[in-house]
Amino acid sequence: MPQLKVTSYTIKTEGGNYHYPKVKIFVSAKGEFYANLEPEVRVSAEGVMKQRFIEDNKIKIVASSLDKLESLVKEIYRNHYQPEVIKTPVILYNIESHVSFAQDDEGNIFPNATYPNASWKNHEDKRFGNHYSSNPSKGGYSLTIGAQAMLKITYKYGNSEKVSYEPYYKGSSHLGRENPAQKLNSWVSFSLDYENCQEMPYSDEAAEFFYNLLYGMAKISKMIQDNTFEKEKLLQLIATGGNPMLPSPNKE
Repeated sequence: MPQLKVTSYTIKTEGGNYHYPKVKIFVSAKGEFYANLEPEVRVSAEGVMKQRFIEDNKIKIVASSLDKLESLVKEIYRNHYQPEVIKTPVILYNIESHVSFAQDDEGNIFPNATYPNASWKNHEDKRFGNHYSSNPSKGGYSLTIGAQAMLKITYKYGNSEKVSYEPYYKGSSHLGRENPAQKLNSWVSFSLDYENCQEMPYSDEAAEFFYNLLYGMAKISKMIQDNTFEKEKLLQLIATGGNPMLPSPNKE
């Protein structure tokens, strides 16, 4: 379709920065005016238009008049460069189990449902990974716990929004351990899938809770691996009737 013109816009942000987007405007054989915008402004376009126009990986904005089209495009860019920003301290966490077991009516746990009065109770329970014969837990059973104090940043573009996260240290350095947010985020070398995590408002009590929960995970892991990682120690533990979670009966 023939190009009608190139419209230049001047957008000034609250911080005093200027942006000068240029947009090519076309007119179709039906007399409709349209412009293709880059994918970066998609969220803002959705907020202005309340629906998406996607064509060849671009946002296609259509209007019945040139004035209306230019007005829509300017609003899209204004929202894109001047979103409402809301910052909220939160805790993102993931508690995930992968185990299969049977239970009786009193809550006693058994390896499977062949034991007297035992039945499968975890197959439909997402808390334990929903594992069964055709969906086994690969590598054995496991418990995964992760939590981080984060600053949730919500960018509002009209009727739509985009969310991002960054570490939260309660106004202090990431190097310290003086406050609960710093303490929680001092546990490192794991990552969270933010889109699939649970979220709660930040509080010092919650940060302390998850700090201690991660401490417990580290302590249990160390206790088990200290007693079972080397085969010689594992065989010695078996021979003395010990348990990797408890001291050996013959061990002072």
